[in-house]
Amino acid sequence: MEISSVVVHKIEKEEGDTGADNVHLIISEAYLDSTNEQIFNIVTTLNASFSDRIVQRAILSDLDFGFKRTVADFNNIDLLSVSQTLCTRLHQQMLGSTLSSAKGGYLVFALYNHMNYDYLGVFFVRKATGSNLEFQDPDNSWDLELVRYLDIKHFAMGARINITTLLADEGSRYLQLVKGNTNISDYFTDWIGVTNPTSESIDAQQLFEIINNIDLNYDQDRDEVKRQVYNYAREQTNRLINIRNLSDYIFGDSEKILNHCEAQQIEISHEFKLKGNALNKFYKITARANGILLQASYDKFNEADIQVLDDETIIITSQELVRIINEQKNRSDDCDD
Repeated sequence: MEISSVVVHKIEKEEGDTGADNVHLIISEAYLDSTNEQIFNIVTTLNASFSDRIVQRAILSDLDFGFKRTVADFNNIDLLSVSQTLCTRLHQQMLGSTLSSAKGGYLVFALYNHMNYDYLGVFFVRKATGSNLEFQDPDNSWDLELVRYLDIKHFAMGARINITTLLADEGSRYLQLVKGNTNISDYFTDWIGVTNPTSESIDAQQLFEIINNIDLNYDQDRDEVKRQVYNYAREQTNRLINIRNLSDYIFGDSEKILNHCEAQQIEISHEFKLKGNALNKFYKITARANGILLQASYDKFNEADIQVLDDETIIITSQELVRIINEQKNRSDDCDD
């Protein structure tokens, strides 16, 4: 990992408190030393802890006060200025909010490169229990002892913007979110400016492609693995699947699917609903009778593709199948001549 710049600001607020007298913003006026070993460790740990959590994929919205409008040029981010503006806005949101369950903490902003991708990371971190950390005057900067007091492995919320992906394709899901409590996490995503927070159809298709291509254990059959995905999803409440739990269920390794995604640069949310036709694609029906083999995923049994009309009639509608069958029939007829 290579770190370009790191800035930390603080919002002081105790749970249950609201109003201007109880919500205070402490703005840093200086970068931390990104070459310092402690700073390197804090960003590295935050990034690793991020990947270990339940990540959701999304894109930035065009809200006037969100990240997308605040960062004028993702090719050249003035992190100190941008982070100051964003934290001021978050502070104003908290002043006008009745969300008493929200707590204060430290906002760690970092620009860094990880696995050849440039990231803007924003992590909302709280102090470890019993720690003491004071602001350093007169230069309005945090002492490097900061790293000793932040609970960086259990940060409250976070976001990573894959700048490399964003610049290459604004339609990609370059934004990654890690959230906690529902009400507070909505508050956090409103501040960032998030649209399309879940795209279940995209995640479902990604999972289907992953299962089609991932290396299987030596004793596994791919069609049987797909059936396992189908059975697993059917057993989950509201068909909500967790990728790590699914990976453990199928492969006995909770990280296998996500490791495959990282190696192949595949974007997938860590939790999403797998239902309807997207789920049925994982269930293949195979029937052999009267010298005929019929094999298709469950979602193909519909009025447009394969219809089972009664006890004696099946209608398959497919121009491509007709073309292939006619080609093979014609080749056979030529051989007979």
